[in-house]
Amino acid sequence: MTGRVGIIVQARMGSSRLPGKVMKLVGSIPIIELLLRRLSRVKRCDIVIVATTTDPKDDPLIDHCRTIGATVFRGPEQDVLARYYQAAKAHGLDIVVRITGDCPLADPALIDEMIEEFIELEEKGQADYLNNTLEQTYPRGLDVEVFTFKALEKAYSEAKEGYQREHVTPYIWENGSLFKVVGHRADEDNSAYRLTVDTQEDLDLILAIEKELSRKGIEMVRSNLDDILQVLRDRPELVSLNKGVRQKSHKEVDERNVRVPRAVKGKSRSARPMALFRTNASSRIGMGHLTRCIALGEEMVARGWDVQFMVRGAKTGDPYSIVRRLTKGLTVLPASISQAKELDVLRRVIEEKRPTITVVDSYEIDGKYLEAVRGMGRPVAYFDDWAKVKSGMDLLVNYNVGFDRSEYRGLKLTKLLLGPKYCPLNRSVRERRSRMKGPPEQPEVARDILLTLGGGEHTSIYKTILKAISQEDWIRTVRVPTTRIKGLKDRRFQFIGFQKDLPSVIARHPLTITAGGTTCYQLACLGVPSLIFVLVENQSRTAKGLEQLGIGRDLGTARPLDRKAFIEVLHDLAHDRKSRQRMAKNAFNAVDNKGTARIVDLIEEEFM
Repeated sequence: MTGRVGIIVQARMGSSRLPGKVMKLVGSIPIIELLLRRLSRVKRCDIVIVATTTDPKDDPLIDHCRTIGATVFRGPEQDVLARYYQAAKAHGLDIVVRITGDCPLADPALIDEMIEEFIELEEKGQADYLNNTLEQTYPRGLDVEVFTFKALEKAYSEAKEGYQREHVTPYIWENGSLFKVVGHRADEDNSAYRLTVDTQEDLDLILAIEKELSRKGIEMVRSNLDDILQVLRDRPELVSLNKGVRQKSHKEVDERNVRVPRAVKGKSRSARPMALFRTNASSRIGMGHLTRCIALGEEMVARGWDVQFMVRGAKTGDPYSIVRRLTKGLTVLPASISQAKELDVLRRVIEEKRPTITVVDSYEIDGKYLEAVRGMGRPVAYFDDWAKVKSGMDLLVNYNVGFDRSEYRGLKLTKLLLGPKYCPLNRSVRERRSRMKGPPEQPEVARDILLTLGGGEHTSIYKTILKAISQEDWIRTVRVPTTRIKGLKDRRFQFIGFQKDLPSVIARHPLTITAGGTTCYQLACLGVPSLIFVLVENQSRTAKGLEQLGIGRDLGTARPLDRKAFIEVLHDLAHDRKSRQRMAKNAFNAVDNKGTARIVDLIEEEFM
């Protein structure tokens, strides 16, 4: 289905922080006109509609819109969901693009790109809703949402909460089990910039950008995102103009002001399901356990779950920022805590929260620990990599290659999810894969290499590998997502630090050197061949299994490193395009982006 595509711009004169903001002047024209003139450049749109309210205070806005020839629709003030539904229905829209009137710098090229992406996904049955804010990578103020009229109609009929009515789409993106929700990411993260207009400080920044563009001879109406970002890079002090402005949460509404249509009235929504995650993270063992729990938590939150994390070990680390975006419920347990004391803490949380399921991911526990947790009265799921723990769980997930049911014969009354189809990849990987039609084309020679060994402390191994590589003059660059390592001065080595968007980094490299952990499966999902070192015992099985599947090459242990054998394998594969392309295809076919959803699907079927 393609049908009629329409952009609906919600706008009104009322604003608690900047009254009348849509009619404030930028240069010589009001914000709403600036926005509408920019939207007129969108090619894949049949109509642009300004959806405002029936309040007389909005008459000046309506008069100006009609003066410039804009299409106007008037509907409820607080129930913006009803306003969108009525406007879309009145104009016969099949696909709706949502833009808000306080985003004067909405980018036409980005909107066209997202409409095209949505149409392609929707025609394949893979999307009901697409936005670029599931994980913010664009500047605030370039928010775009694209969805079907059917999804809008279902939300209009079923959404009960006040914030769902006022903010239009939460009912859709909170219910991943009802709608196919997809995210769109930028190639680089510019989410630190704020280009929306909620306050006078925000307006001051827009005015300053307009002035700088004019000085360069660029009309703001015709400017693109690159022009605007270049201004902010050239004049970084401008960002401080609205740096202190707080973005309101989508739940910050006056629920009393939103009247729910009679068709959706009834009992309030039952208590949200809740998952409690108990995992480990540290510089010694890395962040893999925490990362795969985060992946499951992201999917659950997208479906309307609440989540809470108990993490033993590290007090800080980059993945913790992701946890804090998912939940305020984060407890960090000291590494020295005894098992008895830890179980006491866990018992108190379970008694208070009554989680739908407790998910345990740790090498430090055994069957007795899991039996104790299950004895607290709630179901237990366990992430396994060893096939050594044989009791205490209601659900076991082991996505590593090479394991089969025969190794779990002792388990009773346990659901088993085995194999790569259940790999819990994080949202950024899943979203990147959703935009791929197949594995990337391999160059004749893989001269740009990514070296990533996971989140643990691997400085000495990195150093050993890089010293071996340094003697190979055919290599152009080696990117390493860690901090700079002392003693390595080769300019080809680029230490790029922790990457929030590692999939975008992965996609730029035709070949990766890695370790046998979760990263192997991320690489496979994105169709990237890998050379796999074994850093800990359980990775040996993964490395051998992936080599048997034609996905990677098993390099064996990195301690000590057999430099001659390593360089020989690296050189031969980097210069063998056909082998790399075959490996990329095998990898892309072996690991898809649905493993996380499959796990949550089963949890919802069995334990809710």
